[in-house]
Amino acid sequence: MKITKLKYRVIGLVVLLALLALIVYDQITLHSGLEEYRIDVVTEDFSVQNINLAAAPHAVYLAGGWFLELTGGDTTVDNVILNGAIDGVEVIDLASTSKPFIVSDVMPIEGGGVIEDLRLTGRSVLHMNISYTAGGISKQFSEDIRLHDKIKPNSEVTTGGYKIYELRRR
Repeated sequence: MKITKLKYRVIGLVVLLALLALIVYDQITLHSGLEEYRIDVVTEDFSVQNINLAAAPHAVYLAGGWFLELTGGDTTVDNVILNGAIDGVEVIDLASTSKPFIVSDVMPIEGGGVIEDLRLTGRSVLHMNISYTAGGISKQFSEDIRLHDKIKPNSEVTTGGYKIYELRRR
């Protein structure tokens, strides 16, 4: 009988230690640092500027305020389609069938959003595919952007038990 009680105590202790380790791991990942990535993509005729991704442990936020900017001499750019994916998850999806540069050389994109269940690592790559028409000619552009190279530096300050992240310019 003593062996059975000892066995149950050992199993209980192992389960308790496993639960404790899980709680500690969960708290560490919950309070891990915020990473911000700033990305610019340049095609032959226009650029996509100021794409900002903020990565939390279990989600990624695409901030609004990025924009398309005409860089080439051809102002007849239209039918712009932007697709960006990380680990097979679509992060950027924009289709403009009108002429985005008819009013100005800059087309702002206000929308952003949260992409749930996407975890970025040091190996994450943004696969950017762009198709558009310039001067009546269809063009394709693709680029694989390693996010580790696009980390925006930040500093961390702890005040009153809260972490405050100060984002610094690149």
